[in-house]
Amino acid sequence: MFGCDPGSEGSPGYSLYCPRCVPSGKKNPKCPKCEGTGKVTMTRCPNRCMTPSARQMFSAFGWYQQGQLPLSGGMLDQAHSYVKAMEILSVLDGMHQKIQIEKNQNG
Repeated sequence: MFGCDPGSEGSPGYSLYCPRCVPSGKKNPKCPKCEGTGKVTMTRCPNRCMTPSARQMFSAFGWYQQGQLPLSGGMLDQAHSYVKAMEILSVLDGMHQKIQIEKNQNG
């Protein structure tokens, strides 16, 4: 599906929201990642592109959605990087859900 993974150059690829522009909610014409489009075209398997820390955050996000926090207390007990990552992933998850709803409505 994604051209996994060697020799994927020239495959049609897929688009992701720009990781630099999405958190701010604004397209930046000077962005070196998306060049102002707000989207980045990828040709590699998403699993091959994720860093170990990104994998940990996606795993943590699954637990977060279920109300399970990594420490015994609430959000004030969480590391700043964890809180920010959950905020960004929540926005991306909402965008993904919106796209899926629109696809289902449009057939």
